[in-house]
Amino acid sequence: MNSNAHLRLHALRLVLILFVALTLNVSGFGQVKYSGAVIRVPGETVSPQLKGMNLQLLFDGVADLYYRIDGRTCYYYITDRKGRLFTLSVPRRGKAGQEDESGQWRQGARTVLRAVMQDAPALSGRIETVLPDRQDLTSLMREYHDAVARPGQVVYYEVPPPAFRPYEGLYAGYNADLISPASSGDLQGYSMDLALYPVAGITLGATLPRLSDRLSLVLDLAAGKRYFYGYYNPSVAPYPMTEIYRELHMHSLLVAGNLKTVYTFGTGHLKPFVSGGFSLRSVISDDSRIEADILYGDIVISDTYEYNTGEKTSFGVTVGLGLSFEISDKISLTTALDYSELFITELPGGYRSAGLRLGVNF
Repeated sequence: MNSNAHLRLHALRLVLILFVALTLNVSGFGQVKYSGAVIRVPGETVSPQLKGMNLQLLFDGVADLYYRIDGRTCYYYITDRKGRLFTLSVPRRGKAGQEDESGQWRQGARTVLRAVMQDAPALSGRIETVLPDRQDLTSLMREYHDAVARPGQVVYYEVPPPAFRPYEGLYAGYNADLISPASSGDLQGYSMDLALYPVAGITLGATLPRLSDRLSLVLDLAAGKRYFYGYYNPSVAPYPMTEIYRELHMHSLLVAGNLKTVYTFGTGHLKPFVSGGFSLRSVISDDSRIEADILYGDIVISDTYEYNTGEKTSFGVTVGLGLSFEISDKISLTTALDYSELFITELPGGYRSAGLRLGVNF
């Protein structure tokens, strides 16, 4: 970079600091993360090789990152601590053939990023998993700055990430539900078996990068047919009956939903996560019945009649843990174990649920 361009770049940095400090009312000293409006700079202020180009500034710290789009290709320009210029070209996301080109991009990008960040060996694993987009490359530049910056070296600018990064997914699994009959009510005296039934559903989620790249807000919605079996045999039957047997068959088509926050750990392809939030079970249709056998001496009278559980929608809380395995930039496999306690319910007793699932997010 020639001396005039060097002076112009420093002048631009000073104006940027004053602009951010005045408009955002933040300090300009120390390790401060400045985020604001889109800032564009002429290419010649970065390097004579970029003369005539209009660049978007993504990061300005111990090393700088710039960006531009030309047709179907995204260009990233990095100037390192020694003033050297590096160029990365990446196919725009969503274009035909992206997967193959993105794979080729990774090989060259890793080599370039290792050269830029050779004085931060702790970031070698992070470089292996960096994504070919503005947000992840900017995040990597911030991590590099934090790793090597000396006292007094500040982040002049960092482009803010989007508020949400939406994603969706599909999953299938099994739920295990348990009713603990209350000491009074319709199910008093019944012994209830565990209800084990398959479910299938969709996931609608969004990461919250302005808070943390590890944090997501997720809505899971699944459908399943739940079956509870209960058995009732009182030790003492009212006279003149000698014994009463009742079998409860609760068949319900329901929708199971969880609205939760998810926090992910780790930086590799395999990442554990924990979750917590709110849970619901909403009955769409109910086909429950009680089969009764009443014994009068040597006579047995059998009867079947409908049983209305009164259950509509149950609410509670849920917690969970799981693993996510990234198989590409946009596809990951997940497995999770959730536990829900549904304490707002019209069922005559306590209601708990646990679920094991396998899914794919994209």
